[in-house]
Amino acid sequence: AADDYRIQTNESAYDFIEILCHDSEFSLAFIDYVLGDPHPRLAFQIRALIPKVRGADPSEYEKVGIACAKHPKFDVAWGGAHGVSIGLNLNSPIPEDIAVLRVFGLHPDPNVRRLAVHGAARVGRCPKFARSAIEIIAKVDIAGQQHIADEVREAFGPHGIPTTNLTHDEVESILNQLVSVDHVHDSEYGFLFRGIGEIAPDLLQRFFFRRLKRSAEVSDGEIFGYSH
Repeated sequence: AADDYRIQTNESAYDFIEILCHDSEFSLAFIDYVLGDPHPRLAFQIRALIPKVRGADPSEYEKVGIACAKHPKFDVAWGGAHGVSIGLNLNSPIPEDIAVLRVFGLHPDPNVRRLAVHGAARVGRCPKFARSAIEIIAKVDIAGQQHIADEVREAFGPHGIPTTNLTHDEVESILNQLVSVDHVHDSEYGFLFRGIGEIAPDLLQRFFFRRLKRSAEVSDGEIFGYSH
């Protein structure tokens, strides 16, 4: 349909969709369309509407956000995750952000989960929501994915959530998942490790031992790229 009328449905479609979303009837229709069986490139543009819904009706935002996170089509979840986690909205978080990000954090696609960590990290900078944000991050399946691991590292970086807010179990969960990640250099992860060392030195010691053991195993198996 859009292609028939030479409407660009790629990245440049964002501004076009955003303008159309000023019309309330179009907004409702577009939500229904995206949550149905949408064209993949148009599905991604739900990112333009989600911030507007959030500002107008937080409860509706929660419903739409969760529906996007649970949608069987990747592009719907991908666009929804962008709409929630990217932009100015999370500078002033609301409870509904936590509810939505919690579901995105369980998505089967690692790229969507990475954005959920990014969003939760931003929300967690607000002390009121730090505990809930940490719970989301700690439950995200890193699955050996470097880009998710790096996002978790950033979440507890110099300008992120203080590691002192982590519980012993949460530290253990995060470190257990970092064991299988290829690159965990001290130059990049040093701030996180120093923070963990202050609250759970026993877990950090066990983590480094497991990393060394894993390094020896993958070296014997000629798996390259893994470093400790």
